[in-house]
Amino acid sequence: FCAMLFGGALCGYVMMHFHSKPQHLLLLLVPAATYGITFLFTGDPMRGLLTLLPLPLGILFAAMLLRCASFTDTVISGAAAVVLTLGVALLLTLAATGKLVPNALSLLADGIRENIIGRLIEVRALYEKAGIALELTDAQIANSAAMWVNLIPAIFLILCSMISFCSFRILLRITAGFDALPHLPRRVIAMSVSAWAAILFLVAFLLSLLVGRDHVSFFGVVLQNLYLVLEPPLILVGFSALTGRGAARSCLSFLILAGLIFILCTNPGAGLTLAAFYGAMTILLTRFFPAAPADKGGQ
Repeated sequence: FCAMLFGGALCGYVMMHFHSKPQHLLLLLVPAATYGITFLFTGDPMRGLLTLLPLPLGILFAAMLLRCASFTDTVISGAAAVVLTLGVALLLTLAATGKLVPNALSLLADGIRENIIGRLIEVRALYEKAGIALELTDAQIANSAAMWVNLIPAIFLILCSMISFCSFRILLRITAGFDALPHLPRRVIAMSVSAWAAILFLVAFLLSLLVGRDHVSFFGVVLQNLYLVLEPPLILVGFSALTGRGAARSCLSFLILAGLIFILCTNPGAGLTLAAFYGAMTILLTRFFPAAPADKGGQ
């Protein structure tokens, strides 16, 4: 995570400053040298490939920033690059270990499920040994493990999006700090979330409550993964709307913020979902019910 986070930002910064063809050829010596040094010390060619993981993300960031692409497009493209990079790394790892079979993903999911069940059983045993009785049955443990396995796609995509978002923010900070691009367009540095994303989040969340009420279904799992992937940007919008600078904040905004912080302390999952709801509603209200322009002395 840290390697891709900082490596992607620093690689993008270097690629931005050396983007002519002769300099590009010289830059290829850097990843080649890191691969060679790692292979020399470990004697394992697969470990050498780990040093190349941040390279695709850095190249993409440099290309997008030189084109002055929007912040949202850059982050989404970066997340796709991280997904592709880690997917190729997983396939290479499975191939190198002889575990690349047609049902490899199913076996991997089963292994994760068994690992979660084993961990939960160990935690329950530790509490019982300390004299604390947990109302956690074997059926509840199995259901919890199945739930986490079902949410693996969303968790994976959220982590990839976080890497892309944070890495690009670091790149922007480095670029501004060293005066490489002192005047960046607003669309390059400001995140925006479309109204369609807000609508999709609301619909997916509400439908998931109805579909998953009685039993777990494939459609319900898809809906859960969908609204969880859309939650992080909407959470940022929600908190930005409540704590943003500019106009004076109303008493209602302060009350909502205080209540949201209290819920976050008592139930983080519910608090983050409420923040995403507030962000989605803010986007829709701004999009379909824009604020009236201020009165300027009757002009």
